[in-house]
Amino acid sequence: MHDSFANLRGKLALGQKITVEFLPGVADLECYAETGMRAVIVSCRDVDNDVFRMGFDFRPFDAHNAALESANYYDKNGIPSLTARESGFYNPTTPEEHIYFDADRGTLEYFKLIENDSQELTAVELAAILDALNSVDPARCFYPASQLASAKAKLIARK
Repeated sequence: MHDSFANLRGKLALGQKITVEFLPGVADLECYAETGMRAVIVSCRDVDNDVFRMGFDFRPFDAHNAALESANYYDKNGIPSLTARESGFYNPTTPEEHIYFDADRGTLEYFKLIENDSQELTAVELAAILDALNSVDPARCFYPASQLASAKAKLIARK
């Protein structure tokens, strides 16, 4: 799935969580991201007419991303034997890593949007959703009681 910078900014303004998976084209950019890594977009702004700066939070996918890091940073002997993390280029506690994009090229070759899987919901979020479902009066609900029961059962199974 592809979105324009304007659409991404609009989604962020509405508070939507936008998770991305980086594609092979990201290797052409100066950044931590590598093919297959995931992150959450936390900001998107124009730097000028031709460039957009986007902020990505890699922390929610740290274990996933660490497994994909390549040893392509140079050690003190000039040998590319370090990962971004090992070289100090990437700090896993940094809340926002910036990547710059050419506005004319867009993002299609660099990342794709991925659906936010409910598996990523925290236990607190799952509990809140379950509480909300439990407070619904089936007699006054638009959805059939069987559908509400099914949704509750799925949430309980994920806790």
